[in-house]
Amino acid sequence: MERREGKEGWQAALVMLAVAVTVLVVNGAESVYAAPQIEMVYVKGGCFQMGDVFGDGDSDEKPVHEVCVNDFYIDKYDVTQGQWKAIMGNNPSFFSSCGDNCPVDSVSWNDAQRFIKKLNAKM
Repeated sequence: MERREGKEGWQAALVMLAVAVTVLVVNGAESVYAAPQIEMVYVKGGCFQMGDVFGDGDSDEKPVHEVCVNDFYIDKYDVTQGQWKAIMGNNPSFFSSCGDNCPVDSVSWNDAQRFIKKLNAKM
């Protein structure tokens, strides 16, 4: 997986989370569109303090620093195997026998980037 530094890295990581089977619960988020059965929600950007604020974390959690994220959209639910197949034409999942309604797994960073590109082309 490619590591990216700085603000672009955090934004890319957040987009990756939307595709890499991550659920984000956002209070008051507005549903904006759905295709193919993918429901995206708008998340207002902002800044927060990232790191060990209590002093009991690991060394890689220091120093505490401000992270700012631009507004973005994220999938409201896990990307399913069926949705992945509809966009990509294949199913990379190790647990493919689970069925189309199960979350897609075994997806690389590059796979996710291709998925996003194809999904955006359809929207």
